[in-house]
Amino acid sequence: MGFLQKPIFKKLRRFATVFLMMFSTAISAQNIPDFSSAIDSVWGAGKPTSEKLFLFDNAMNVLNQRFTGFVGLDTDLDSLISHYRPEIAAGVSKGRFVAIMNRISLLMREGHTFLGEFPVNSFTPPAPGIPLLFVDGWGDNSHFGAALTPLPDSSLLVIRVVPNHPLGLVPGDIILGYEGVPWYQLYEELWAAELPIAFSFTISTSKEAILHSRLKAAGLNWHLFDTIDILSYQTGELQSLSTAPLANLNEHIWGTEILPVPGIQPLEYAAPFFGTPDKSVSWGIIDGTQIGYIQVGNWFANAGPEFFNAIDSLMNHNQTSGLILDYRLNYGGGSFSSFPGLELLFNETVETIGWDVRCNTTDRLDLCPDPNRPTSQYVIQGDTSSFYDKPIAVLTGPGCVSGGEQNALFTTFHPNTRLFGKPTTGAFSAGRVFNIGSTDWLMIATTTNSWRASAPGVYLIREGLPVDESVWLTPDDVANGHDTVLEAALDWINGTTSIRNSDNPDLARSYELHQNYPNPFNPSTSIRYTLAEAGETELQIYNAIGQKIKTLVKKHQTAGNYVSSWDGTDEQGNPVVSGIYFYKLSSGGHFNSISKMILLR
Repeated sequence: MGFLQKPIFKKLRRFATVFLMMFSTAISAQNIPDFSSAIDSVWGAGKPTSEKLFLFDNAMNVLNQRFTGFVGLDTDLDSLISHYRPEIAAGVSKGRFVAIMNRISLLMREGHTFLGEFPVNSFTPPAPGIPLLFVDGWGDNSHFGAALTPLPDSSLLVIRVVPNHPLGLVPGDIILGYEGVPWYQLYEELWAAELPIAFSFTISTSKEAILHSRLKAAGLNWHLFDTIDILSYQTGELQSLSTAPLANLNEHIWGTEILPVPGIQPLEYAAPFFGTPDKSVSWGIIDGTQIGYIQVGNWFANAGPEFFNAIDSLMNHNQTSGLILDYRLNYGGGSFSSFPGLELLFNETVETIGWDVRCNTTDRLDLCPDPNRPTSQYVIQGDTSSFYDKPIAVLTGPGCVSGGEQNALFTTFHPNTRLFGKPTTGAFSAGRVFNIGSTDWLMIATTTNSWRASAPGVYLIREGLPVDESVWLTPDDVANGHDTVLEAALDWINGTTSIRNSDNPDLARSYELHQNYPNPFNPSTSIRYTLAEAGETELQIYNAIGQKIKTLVKKHQTAGNYVSSWDGTDEQGNPVVSGIYFYKLSSGGHFNSISKMILLR
């Protein structure tokens, strides 16, 4: 037995257990009960049909006239209205009506759009028999007592637990599913059953972030099942346990995917828009290093001044060899409140983003500049006398939303920034609250889209900000208290000299050609690059057989950061066909780099 307990055999045994479980359910029939009766009975009949139609029509009118997320949307709102309105008119229960409204808003796939009723979506405690579906796990996880994160095989890694968890969960354990069926399969069936949705703090937008979010919510849906399937990290054995012991859990734990950082006081999340009641930023120097660390949970209230104080202290009053900005769980907020802090890091003026709103109420795709968000508000006014010339690592993930991911984007304009983790959620937009006729109802709708200042009209919504190094938590690291993402950033900083090294003080940057964004793309994409020195620069597009399609840049450029856009046309302005294309950057006679991109018409 001792031989079989060695780590390699424990891993093989885990793999075999998971494989057998997945295979045994791959061809199974539907695995969940019919929830329609429970949906009708738990919340009763609700308002008269005429009032339901009044609320429905008001909400659909808001989407029709004000919603800016139709750009690139693969949902047909008119078809949804045609499908659900006759059903409502024929008479539906309160639970069914709320589920319809929830579903339509989530199908808009935009992080600032949600439609729900407080009594059902927010105030109904989840308990066995309550047909309420959780679609994210970045909020309060006290109902389950543990925070999870997805693994590449769609199982869920336990990363944090409350003391004395009733199921004996420990970091490193893996949640496979319920009642012998993998969670990813159960979720698809639950989504198809159209249950009401528990209010979501972070409505994911990109397809990757939506998948991450739905998987992460696995633990919070235990109330829908009798048994839960757990793979023990310590023994490698599969356990099928009753969910009943979870019924009395009520110890606070938040769904952050950030592990404790040595020497740093963690943010204690207690609500979506706050860390501790008066603290949105936590910072310090990581134990045993000279690397500064700043975690930002949101950009509301005092977050901007707190961030400025952290940057100023680490930059001007401490000796640091690099900075780590951790935005892996950031609920957004005032997207330019960070600028006073960022301006300490930059030595040049940088235009960042712009915003567009609906030009009129009839054309869903016709967008115009947002008068309330002029681009002049989103300019980093760098100071040549205050420049941080050390490496800056930014940690992101699908829990980085709205103003959080906008601030991650702003930091990428610094010449020695590198992003680690997973792409952000893709909610590069903003919304507002609408009154649809009842104080019981909350409607938030996206009303303005953002774009890079260098690429007006190329909207950033539904594409997470890409990372330079894709890395995420692993079972072995979590079980041993190591944050895989943080340690990758530490390794990079420790192996990177300052931008202005002592041998060449005028060399302010390194050459770099970044992956285009978005990718795949339609109809336009942006290409970001950095030049270490001034020189004759060319940026050209080639097709898959090596024919030059278009020259985007051909001129002398100084050292700095640049963004160029390609609209998918050739030199004559004709649209090119879908396929694989290459972009090549040449500069100064000694730098050449080529990257691949995909155009999907």
